Amino acid sequence: MTRIGKIARTTLKGLAIFLSIVVGAVVVILTTNVGLRLALRVGLPIYNDKIAGSVAIEAAEGSLLGSFTLRGVTLSDREGRALITADAIAVDWSPLALLGRDLAVDSLLLERPRVYLPGLGGSFADIAPPGDDTPKDMSEPPGPNLPLGIAAALHLRDAAVYFADGAPIVEAVDLDLRARGIGRAAEAEVLAGRGRLLGSREIEELALRARWGSPVAAVEGLRVVADAASLEIPEAQLDVRSWRMIVDVEARAALGLLAEYLPPGSLEKLKTPAGTLELAVAAEGVPEDMSAEVRLALAPNLALRLAGAGAWRGTPEADITVAADVDLAPWTQARLGRVRPTLELHARQMPSERLALAGGLGCPECERLGGVSLDVDGVIDPAGKNLSLEAALDAAGIGALVDVTAVGGALREIDWRLAVVDVARAAAVGRQFARVPELDGTLTGRGTCVGPDLRCAGALELRRVDAPGVAIEQARVDLDVLQGMSGGTVAVAVEALRAGGQTVERGEVRVDVEKLAPGPVAPPVPAALPPLLARVRAGALGPGARVELDVSVRTGQELRADLDMLKAELAGFHAELEQPARAVLSGTKLQVEDLALQIAGGRLAAAGVVDADGPSDLKIDLTGLALARLRPLVPKLRPAGLASAHVRVHGRPEAPSIAADVRIAGAGLKGGRFGDLAVAARLADGRAEVDAALRGPLARELELRAEAPVHVNMSQRTGSIGQAYTKVELRAQDLRLDRLQPWVKRPEIAGKVDGMVLFEAHTSEGPLASPRVVTEWRAEDLVIAGAPVGDVMVSVTHRGEWLQGDVDLHRSGGRAQVHVQVPIELDPLRGHFAWHRERQHRVLVQLDDIDVADQLDSLAPGHDAAGKLTLRAEMTGPVSKPELQAELRGEGLMHRRIALGSLSLQATMRDGGTAVDLSGGGGQIGRFQVRALAPVALDDSGVRWRRDGWYALTLDLRELELAPLEPLLGLNLGGRITGGITFDGAGRHPKLRGAVRADRLSFKGQPVGAMRAELEFRDGLAKVAGHGRFGKRTTLELGGQVPLDVDLRSGEFAWATERPGKIDLDIHKLDQDALEPFSPLPQQALVALNVHAHAEVDAEHVRGKALVSGEMGHKVLGGLPIKVQLDVDDAKQALRGSFGRRTEKGSLTFAVDTSASIPAIRAKQAKLTDAPLRGELKARATDLRYLSGFFPEAIYDFTGFFTSEITAGGVLGKPKLRGTARLQKGGVTVVALQQRFRDLNFEVVADGPEVKLASLTATSGEGRLKGSGGVTFASGGKLDAEAELSLSKFPVVRPGLPQMIVDTRVRAGVKRSPAGLGVAIDVHGAEVWVSDLTTRAPDPLPENEHVKIVTGPLPKLQAAVGSQAAAASDREPPVVLAEERTLPPTKAPPSTEIERSQLDLEVRLKAPVHIKGPSMDMNWSGALALHRKGEEAEVTGGFRSDRGRFELLGNRFTIDQGRVFLPEDASTVDPYLDLTADTTTPQAEVTVAIRGRLSRPELKLRSRPSLAEGQIFALLLTGTADTQESDPKKTQASAAGLLVNFSNPTLSRFADQKLGIDRIKFGFADDVTQPVLSVGKHLTKKIYAETTYHHNAPARTNRIEGSVEYRFKPRWSVETFFGDAAVGGLDLFWRRSFGRTGTEGKLGPVPPRDPAPTPTPTKQTAKAGTGR
Repeated sequence: MTRIGKIARTTLKGLAIFLSIVVGAVVVILTTNVGLRLALRVGLPIYNDKIAGSVAIEAAEGSLLGSFTLRGVTLSDREGRALITADAIAVDWSPLALLGRDLAVDSLLLERPRVYLPGLGGSFADIAPPGDDTPKDMSEPPGPNLPLGIAAALHLRDAAVYFADGAPIVEAVDLDLRARGIGRAAEAEVLAGRGRLLGSREIEELALRARWGSPVAAVEGLRVVADAASLEIPEAQLDVRSWRMIVDVEARAALGLLAEYLPPGSLEKLKTPAGTLELAVAAEGVPEDMSAEVRLALAPNLALRLAGAGAWRGTPEADITVAADVDLAPWTQARLGRVRPTLELHARQMPSERLALAGGLGCPECERLGGVSLDVDGVIDPAGKNLSLEAALDAAGIGALVDVTAVGGALREIDWRLAVVDVARAAAVGRQFARVPELDGTLTGRGTCVGPDLRCAGALELRRVDAPGVAIEQARVDLDVLQGMSGGTVAVAVEALRAGGQTVERGEVRVDVEKLAPGPVAPPVPAALPPLLARVRAGALGPGARVELDVSVRTGQELRADLDMLKAELAGFHAELEQPARAVLSGTKLQVEDLALQIAGGRLAAAGVVDADGPSDLKIDLTGLALARLRPLVPKLRPAGLASAHVRVHGRPEAPSIAADVRIAGAGLKGGRFGDLAVAARLADGRAEVDAALRGPLARELELRAEAPVHVNMSQRTGSIGQAYTKVELRAQDLRLDRLQPWVKRPEIAGKVDGMVLFEAHTSEGPLASPRVVTEWRAEDLVIAGAPVGDVMVSVTHRGEWLQGDVDLHRSGGRAQVHVQVPIELDPLRGHFAWHRERQHRVLVQLDDIDVADQLDSLAPGHDAAGKLTLRAEMTGPVSKPELQAELRGEGLMHRRIALGSLSLQATMRDGGTAVDLSGGGGQIGRFQVRALAPVALDDSGVRWRRDGWYALTLDLRELELAPLEPLLGLNLGGRITGGITFDGAGRHPKLRGAVRADRLSFKGQPVGAMRAELEFRDGLAKVAGHGRFGKRTTLELGGQVPLDVDLRSGEFAWATERPGKIDLDIHKLDQDALEPFSPLPQQALVALNVHAHAEVDAEHVRGKALVSGEMGHKVLGGLPIKVQLDVDDAKQALRGSFGRRTEKGSLTFAVDTSASIPAIRAKQAKLTDAPLRGELKARATDLRYLSGFFPEAIYDFTGFFTSEITAGGVLGKPKLRGTARLQKGGVTVVALQQRFRDLNFEVVADGPEVKLASLTATSGEGRLKGSGGVTFASGGKLDAEAELSLSKFPVVRPGLPQMIVDTRVRAGVKRSPAGLGVAIDVHGAEVWVSDLTTRAPDPLPENEHVKIVTGPLPKLQAAVGSQAAAASDREPPVVLAEERTLPPTKAPPSTEIERSQLDLEVRLKAPVHIKGPSMDMNWSGALALHRKGEEAEVTGGFRSDRGRFELLGNRFTIDQGRVFLPEDASTVDPYLDLTADTTTPQAEVTVAIRGRLSRPELKLRSRPSLAEGQIFALLLTGTADTQESDPKKTQASAAGLLVNFSNPTLSRFADQKLGIDRIKFGFADDVTQPVLSVGKHLTKKIYAETTYHHNAPARTNRIEGSVEYRFKPRWSVETFFGDAAVGGLDLFWRRSFGRTGTEGKLGPVPPRDPAPTPTPTKQTAKAGTGR
């Protein structure tokens, strides 16, 4: 027992020690890093032995029972190429969970994992151990069976997948995934993911939720977002056992992402670069019964749908539907409008493997295409290559049906039908794509092609076809032909054909073709044809016309044509074949037999042989041909003359002889006559001669003679010009250029020309080195395009290597000469031309005694230029380096009535530079001198500018007067400028210095002051300093420096912001006198301000300050202190201001603060409109009387107390206002309405985007006005506004309209959006009381037999009546002018904004408007709507009065009809009035029509029986139509009062004849508040007196002024004026007209051709004035 116990104890001890060792080893392996490395060292070789590839780990950290990290992990294929790598794999798991049969991995982190797709010879199978060979039990559910419950969290950091060549698929992938599963169920969820796809596309979002429950795998949600693309799978399921599936996939991508995968420019061609591509896929079913749908949308233009159902396994079946909806508007909008075709095609597989097709193409939105519809139905048998197809087309009014049958791949039958009911409709559609003429008529047809040879028979019929120049009542085409036209018949018949002024009552053409048996072999024709016999028979019959033709053509080895009949009669043209004729072409031989034709009164005969390989002898004779009878054939040429010709070709083909004689007596074309023409040509023995002579109306004699060695070889088809003597000579004598107008339309030329052209080469004395060319032409009284050129002589000679030319022009006493000498080699015979640019050239241009006025008199009548010019310019040297010298001198120059004085210009160009010296003056503008040097020169490439060369410029101005320069500058400036500017330096570093002084400056006649400025630019810095005095007290000081980058080499001129710059501005004692010339303030405004501003800018910072202080107010009430301060820096900007004394009641303060980052705005990294804004406006009962002086003159005496408490926030681009603003105890007079509004009160409440008019009240007379409303601002420029206005006994006073009292209530709504503006106005009834319609006229002016009345603005009045002196002409009697014309609106090209704008205006009278008064009673009702989009407008509705009455001139008129409407084109919102009314008098029934714009209607009178308007007016006024019996005073007062309201020229003249003065002028001075009335009278023929009243005249301007003009000599007159402002003057005028012939000493009024006053061309004036 003891021994056994010992053994047992020993065994137990050993077992315990062994277990301890094992447990210790396991603990060491599982809990220590050494154990981990030991496990890898043992396990990896074992795993590597089982796989084809290998697994390598560089290092390991941690332990197996806790967390561990494997570093440098690489999995390679059998070739040693890495498939998977990772910098580190970190595992954090819970071993204790294994006790509960769970595997819990808290974190599995892979750092920088890389997956490489295997290349050739590699596979991911190389890193997996081979599977178990035990057959799978198919009764078990598919998929793995997890023995443990697994829960893991996977994290990928900077992962990537690459193609085998190393190109990236995805990179920089960060992924967080959670998965769990047990048994045969599992689920996984991607919590977050991002990366980069294909090297450039950022994966912004990745989310996935999937599950597995055997045998079904499901994706419950997948979303991938990369840049502007996304992929979503809302649902997907797959049963791996039965293969039943459900899939739903949606994808979207911006087209811009696809640009790099498409050909360049594809997106631009698609016109959807900003569009999107959308794809949706849905499928459901099992392979034996599956349905699927695919939708593709290319926003916004394409929608495609593909749906199918069928079996994929077993017996294949398919049922597929394709549908597409395409919007082609981006391509077709401009030409065709919107085109949106739709396509639907259904294909079904039949049991016999045949395919049935059905579907069609439609276009519901193809209005301009006339609608498109195509239907297809048929069956296709691919195995037997059989086809049966029916197609129907209906497009643009064209209907077509086609049935096609094919058997065994060959066509067997085609049946077609065609119907075009209205050809005009089809032509209109075709005209949008090509030049299709106007067509009209119908077209029908039907035909069939059957049989193996496709014998086709059919017919086309046209009825009532009308086209430009052609009309056909009926036409028919019948055909019965074989394929290839190898046999059959074609017949064309027409009835009532009209074309080219000719009519064919009946016509027919028939072609019969039959196949012939092969004949004997003959020499082949150049293009062999199959043996056929074609016979063409044609006939036509019409009024005075008849045509018959019968010709047969045989083809084969030879070509033969037999002309059996030819007879034609047409409008005097007659042609008839005398006997049958024949022509045979056999090989190269053409034989003509018995061709004789009576034609156009003559005879044409041809017979003989022409052979390119043998002797020829062909004669052609033409006698007695009257060319005028050919006009029906060539109506545009209209030939004339009697022609005869004899031509013979004979001899061997190596050297044929040709003789031709042509004569035309009285030749002419297009109505013009040339004369008698004779042409003789000969070719014999290798020499050709041509003699042509023309004598007649075109030229006294025009001869052309030419002779040259010419060699012709017909057998070789060659021709050449030899080296023997050659001469061409053309001589003209008295060639009349105006006779060429029928053939040379542009330019129009006239004159007489004599001259010659001679060309000689290879003279009898021996060959010349080069041909000789001599030409001399002389033209007298040459006129081109209506401009007289004068007498011109041109001489050009060429001999050797020199071309010399001279042009001498004499015109209007002046002379111009041009001499040219150029080294040119010219040989037309050898085709040689050479210009030696490197040799010396010489061009001389010289102008002598050029009187500018004389030269321009005939070219530009009415010009005002004068002076004399002399010019000499010469260019010498080679083209690569020419030298130019020019000298121009002018004396007594004048332009635009400015006496410029003399001018001297000297210019030299040599050695790569140009120097210019220009000086002048001595006239009205003073003197000036300019000297310049620039690196500009000419070479063979043109003008060359060495931008880095040296520049110099000196400008010297000596007392330059600005007033005479107004026509050139376009500004009414006055004063004198003296100074100079010097500029020099290289192109990269120029320097500039200058000083300018301006004295006695004035603007628009108002004195401004004086200024002095100094400028310097050097080393990239511009400095400016200036000071001036304006008005009486205002002074200005300006100084600053601005860094500029100026580089003349590149032409760059920019502000160098990287260097500092600054500017200072000081203005002291700024008042009304200083502002008057530029922006005149109202007379009552008071201004006394000081301005100081300082700004500094550099590359990084902006700083500035500005301060305005002083007083502003009313001249009567006095001024209040004002202060405005602006502070600007890089980050903050502040504006502070106050008006009034802040401690007192009535002050106004405002403050605005912004936080705009100016550096970011300058760098275009931010927008100014996005800057934060904070501001406030506070007013405490501010008295508006102090500000009323600053309102425009149309607003008078604006009073009241303004209170405000408004704050602003948000950003600059979209401020938000909050608070209230009120006006109390206000009043205002509106001058234009001649009406004062009292008790004016309003309150405005602002709350963010909404602004409300809480209340508005006012009174005028006994009337009262109430109003309210609101406006809401929305993003995108949208606006909604509503307003309501109520008037109670409210008076309305408008000049030109009767006084009215109105009771009404009006509601208005306004909606504005980027698309347009909508306005709706509802008038809820109105009662309008109107005073007497006819306004009382003023007392008449003194009577006189002569009257001149002009209405309109003052400038147009002056232009219409001319100067006073002109009106006083002894020879021009005064006339009566009292007519005001309304010109149609000027239509300017629409701007882009107008083209895109849209306006919807509606005015509705909810209840009738009742207008009543002593002289009228009527009701108006209706509604008016205006819809305008771009230039297209539509106006509907209007206002109508169908009953009522009114009184006119004491007569009661009953309204027949009355309408108020807008014009159809909506060119104005000034409505039109159309009203007619009738009344009855003892002598006649009178109808009055009032039509025209409501602001100025026209009055028309007519009667039955018919009377003149003056008689009707007298009839209505006095009861009798006799104007002599009417009371003159009553007549003129009533007529003048009526004309205040209406425009009527007849009544105007009728009233004006009663007035007794010579001139009345009424207009306005600076604005409508300053009316000016002038009344003038001729006391004698030499003395004219005038008085003027100027209402609201400004300071230093006469309110009442008198003037007297006395003409004591025909050319001399004196004028004097004086007024109540102690302003007067004395003017002495001397007049002379230049540039006119035959009018000297005849003065008259200047025609009103310009809108501005037109003074006498030249005046010498001496003035003496007196001032206050």
